[in-house]
Amino acid sequence: MRARLVALIVLLLLFAAAALVANRYPWMQWMVENEAWLREQIAAHPWQATAIGFLVYLVLSLIPGLGGKSVIWGWLFGFVRGVVIVDLALTLAAIVMFAASRYWIRDMIRARFAEQIQRIDRRFAKYGATNLLILRTAHTPYTLMNYVSGAMDIPWWTFIWTTLVGILPGTVIFVLVGTQLPTLRELQARGMWSLVDGKLFAALAATVVVSVSAHLLVRWNQGFSGKEDSVTND
Repeated sequence: MRARLVALIVLLLLFAAAALVANRYPWMQWMVENEAWLREQIAAHPWQATAIGFLVYLVLSLIPGLGGKSVIWGWLFGFVRGVVIVDLALTLAAIVMFAASRYWIRDMIRARFAEQIQRIDRRFAKYGATNLLILRTAHTPYTLMNYVSGAMDIPWWTFIWTTLVGILPGTVIFVLVGTQLPTLRELQARGMWSLVDGKLFAALAATVVVSVSAHLLVRWNQGFSGKEDSVTND
């Protein structure tokens, strides 16, 4: 227990230091000033650039509060590579957070909120995968969901595949928005919120509607099958 506590403190300090550097260092400004050079390097060294882009996105995904990365990666790498990098990096970062929560803070959370966690566990035992998919497609706060999921009785594989699939629609939308940017300088001047319009809201809402509809269809089908079995048995 003491070793876990020390490891947790070290991990939190590393995260705090990384967040401080990421928020204070003008990384966006550097990319704006070097956007032509970045494009040239990615075109000249596609595989190396893809690997570096993946690692950088993975590290940034572990730091809360750094939004807009998917749009920038869409601009840098194009649609297909951008989607692959973002989806895989976000999934791997989610697995790291899930593991950290399950190893270090699961027992504390379950001891403090035992009754509430048990109720959630019972519901997830019945509709676990579809519930996780809905939460992912509904754009539930990414970091919070990873740590909370680690504290619950969610199987590893269920968490992994629902994360990989659930974040894909939003990733596609934001990366696609990035591919339509003329320059990063324009994005910096206008701000990230300038990208939010009616079409973007509609696209994000559609992903939620589709996911919820699929969940309701599964529940209806399960209920119908149960009734059918009951009639047959009678």
